[in-house]
Amino acid sequence: MAIDWQAVRKGFEAGVAEDELAKGFGCNAGTVRRRAKKERWKTGERRKAGKKTAALGAAADHRSLLNGVKRRLVKGLENEDVKKGLEELKVAKTALEVLSDYMKEEKLALGLVEKVSEEQERKDAEALAVKMAQATAPSGTDEALERGEEVRGCTGGKKERQDRDSQT
Repeated sequence: MAIDWQAVRKGFEAGVAEDELAKGFGCNAGTVRRRAKKERWKTGERRKAGKKTAALGAAADHRSLLNGVKRRLVKGLENEDVKKGLEELKVAKTALEVLSDYMKEEKLALGLVEKVSEEQERKDAEALAVKMAQATAPSGTDEALERGEEVRGCTGGKKERQDRDSQT
């Protein structure tokens, strides 16, 4: 998972310690220090402990929630039952979309990022949609599976049909 360096920089410039930032964003403190030195980040006055703790807690929560979505995606892709696998992928896709919106709003509220333009939001949404479309089965797969047809690009349906045919 990529590190949100813009948020790390905001935290650094707000006076959050490198080791706390590293822990919150899932990287090494030395990496934060090297990046700060290389890009000449300025350290500002320390914010109140409550805001700092909230930002770090939010980062840890985001990481945990995204790991949960990742587990659902893997579970859906590895599921032998294609229908159940597709359901897992749909749930993961929906969860990722909701989490993405939630994380964006939380970062704005904590002052970790600037408001993104509508044009950039549209581009980000399109990029996310393309990635998720690549990770999911083609539309109409559910109906084809229910009729027992083979689905192109979805190997589990063929295996299920072979298993069913061998039982008869």
